[in-house]
Amino acid sequence: MPRVSSALRVHAILPEDFKPNIVLAKIRNRQRQQVKEVKAAAEAITNPWKHKVKWQSWEKETATHQDFMVWTTDKVFGYLDHGTKRHWVAPKKKKALHWVQAGIGYFSKGHWVSGIKKREYMLNIRKKFIDQYRKNMQEAIEEGFRVQGYRPGPGRIGAK
Repeated sequence: MPRVSSALRVHAILPEDFKPNIVLAKIRNRQRQQVKEVKAAAEAITNPWKHKVKWQSWEKETATHQDFMVWTTDKVFGYLDHGTKRHWVAPKKKKALHWVQAGIGYFSKGHWVSGIKKREYMLNIRKKFIDQYRKNMQEAIEEGFRVQGYRPGPGRIGAK
C-alpha cells in the first residue's frame, strides 16, 4: 500500500440480516418490465408500416449496474431515424428506376434526391422513458428495503 499523509475510507455497514439479493431481484423485475415497455413503444412506431421491422432487446447485470438495450438493425428505420443527406440514386439491376406519382409513371436512369429529415424516434423514446426508468429503479430499491423491514429514505436506510 502506498504511503499517504492522510486518507479517508468510506465503508457501508449493512445490518447482518440485510439481504442485498432481495433488492437486486426487485431491480431486475422492474427493469424487465421497463424493457417490455420500451420495446412496445418502438414497435408501436413501426407496426403501421408495410415494411416490417424486427426489434430486439437484451439485459445485462454486472456487480455494479443493471443495463438494457432495445434496438433494430433495420436499414429503413435507421434512414428515417437518423435521416439521410442529399444523394444520388440509380438503378442497380434494371436499366431505369420507375415510380408513379399523382397517377403519372416516371422513369429515371439516376437522379439526385434531397435526402430524409431525421425523425429521431429513438431519442424521443429515450426522453419519454428516462425519468420513468430512474423512478422505477428508485422504487425497486426502496421496495427491496421495505420487504426486509427497513424504512428507506434520506438518513433512514438501516433503521427498522
